[in-house]
Amino acid sequence: MLDYFLSSASFLPHGFCLLWRPDLVALHVASDITMGLAYFSIPLAILRLLKRRPDFEYRWVAYLFAAFILLCGTTHFASVAMLWKPYYGLDGLLKLAAAIVSVTTAALLWPLMPKIVAIPSPRMLAEANSRLEAEIVERRAAEVELQQARDELERRVAERTVELTHSEERARLAAEAGDIGTWDWDLTTGMVTRSPECLALFDHALDQAPTVDAFLGCLHPDDRERVQQETEEALSSGKWRSEFRAVLPDGTIRWLDCRGSVLYGKISGELGPVRFIGTITNITDRVEAAEIMQASLVEKETLLREIHHRVKNNLQTLLALLQMEKRQVRDPALITRFDAMRSRIQVMAGIHENLYTSDGLSAVNMGKQMTSLCEGLRQLGSGLNRIEIVTDTEDLFCSIDVAVPLGVLANEIVTNAVKHAFPDNRSGRVEVSLRHRGQDVLFSVRDNGIGDAGKAGGGIGKQLITALAGQLRAEISVDVHSGTLVQVRLPAEDFRRSSAKPAPPATAPLDQYCYSV
Repeated sequence: MLDYFLSSASFLPHGFCLLWRPDLVALHVASDITMGLAYFSIPLAILRLLKRRPDFEYRWVAYLFAAFILLCGTTHFASVAMLWKPYYGLDGLLKLAAAIVSVTTAALLWPLMPKIVAIPSPRMLAEANSRLEAEIVERRAAEVELQQARDELERRVAERTVELTHSEERARLAAEAGDIGTWDWDLTTGMVTRSPECLALFDHALDQAPTVDAFLGCLHPDDRERVQQETEEALSSGKWRSEFRAVLPDGTIRWLDCRGSVLYGKISGELGPVRFIGTITNITDRVEAAEIMQASLVEKETLLREIHHRVKNNLQTLLALLQMEKRQVRDPALITRFDAMRSRIQVMAGIHENLYTSDGLSAVNMGKQMTSLCEGLRQLGSGLNRIEIVTDTEDLFCSIDVAVPLGVLANEIVTNAVKHAFPDNRSGRVEVSLRHRGQDVLFSVRDNGIGDAGKAGGGIGKQLITALAGQLRAEISVDVHSGTLVQVRLPAEDFRRSSAKPAPPATAPLDQYCYSV
């Protein structure tokens, strides 16, 4: 039998499974020894508990637990030995013993559980004895004395309940407001109790005036009527929060944040408001900081409008210079290039004009901008009245970093349609659309001309279209049947239907933006 349990001639220790790596061996040894020591300490604690509680009825259950835990700890120490000595028989025997004890413990514990739960604790026994003694006293007492005792007990319980409710509500509100100041208004007497912190907020102007009228007298005249109305409404709703100004004795204005809750109780047998308690906080610094920030925002907005205005004026000056240069040129090709350059600059100037004349400075209304762009294309030259340009757009707002490349892109596409789709003074129609379509925003230009007249070329216009489409993460498709249809699908996440929220920050690198311009 010893040879069966301790024989290791034909086995390999667990260390070979770990390739004798020192880190893994040390990890397993440390873990198993630590767990084994912990397991060994638990039975000692159980035995000490049984020694100090000799009245424990089911001691054998505790002994089974101690034996089970002790055997579990032994298996961990055996695992340490198995790293170097392959005593698999001994290891299996220990596990078998642990399994037998654990199964026995589990089998005996479940039927015993209802009996253990039903054991009364010493506190329960003491309470039962107290109740029995109280019943004996009550039976020996007279019926009148019993009724008086009950009335007295109910009165004390009711008073204590109200006191606890007041204390809990006061503590909650004080913690919510930072425990700056507290007040308690007794609605039955009209008297107000204020904490020292609350009195200090009014610069001790209310030290000798524990009434609500004195409080209202300390408020700013513009806030007094509103606060009084809110207080009366709070008596019905049960909650109150208000921000107002207090005028201190030296004339200083202080902003205060006041919060309160109404407590209800019985008045003449009917339920009604009995107390109004709450907290008060000094928020002067916060209000002044908000006013300073608002003034700074207004100043920055004015400055930003001025910047957009000056950029637009500078671009207009540049347009004038280009027009002067154009008058000195006689080459039709150069004149065409000058017109194209002026058209692109005019788009950028129009976007800046849109920004500084709009209610918000963070978003450009591209629907409105497309209409302006199409109207401006008639300045390219004479004879364009024969071409009808129809726009179908909706209000879609985007940041300037999207508006500029999209405006230049639209200018190039519409200009190509106007200049190349109707040769030999033909009349025709160009339809420009900007609409939200599902997950995309669709910009399309359709003409009923001769088709893509510029498809054989690769001028700067088409280079700009390709570069700008990449910058805008747009997809372009061209259909040359029955005229030309150019569709540009843009990500809808770059647009929104209202200018109320600020536009998202720019994502395009500065060099790409400059290249598109």
